[in-house]
Amino acid sequence: MQEEMAKLKAEVLKQMAGCRFLENESPEILNFFNEINQVSTDFSLFKLLGKCTDAQETVHVGMAIFLYKYESHFTAIVDLMCYLLIANGHDLLNQRKHAYVKSLEEIGDIDMYTKLEFLTAHNLAIFNRVEDRKLRNKIAHNQLILNDDKKAQEAWKEVMARTYELSGFIAQVLDVYTESAGELRRKYHKEK
Repeated sequence: MQEEMAKLKAEVLKQMAGCRFLENESPEILNFFNEINQVSTDFSLFKLLGKCTDAQETVHVGMAIFLYKYESHFTAIVDLMCYLLIANGHDLLNQRKHAYVKSLEEIGDIDMYTKLEFLTAHNLAIFNRVEDRKLRNKIAHNQLILNDDKKAQEAWKEVMARTYELSGFIAQVLDVYTESAGELRRKYHKEK
C-alpha cells in the first residue's frame, strides 16, 4: 500500500500543479478541503456502540458508521480527485444531464460508480475499492442477514473490518492531499 500511496502522491502533486491549485484557490475548494479534514475526525457515532443492548442493534450501528464513512468521507476524497482531473482538462460526463462536469457541486451529482470508473481510466484505480462498494450496496439494499446472533456476529466482523480498512485508507489519502498542498504552497511562496 505504501508504494500505491507514493504513486498517488505523485499524481496528486502533478494534478494540483497542473491546475495551478494554489494560485487559483477558490473559497469553494478551500471550504471543501477544510470540511473533509474536520469531518474525518468525527467519532461521535462510535459512542453509540457502547449503548447497544444486543448483537443485531450493534450491527445496525456498525452499518450506520460504515455508511457514514463511505458516503461522506470516502465520497469527499473521490470527488476532490475527480475535481483535480477536471481542472486539468479531463472530461467527466454527467450522463443524466448529457453535459460535462465543471465544479465540485456538479461532481456530487454523479453516481459513485461513474466517478470510480473515471478515476480508474486515469490510472487511479487505488480509489476503486470493490469490497467497500459491495458492502455499501449490501447495507443500502438490506441484504445483510441478521436474523440470529451467529449471522449478526458474522455481519459485525465484516462491517467493522471494512470500516477500519476504509478509515485507514481515507486517513492516508487525506495525508497525501495535505502533504501535496503543503509542498506546493511552500514552493509557490518561495517562487513569489
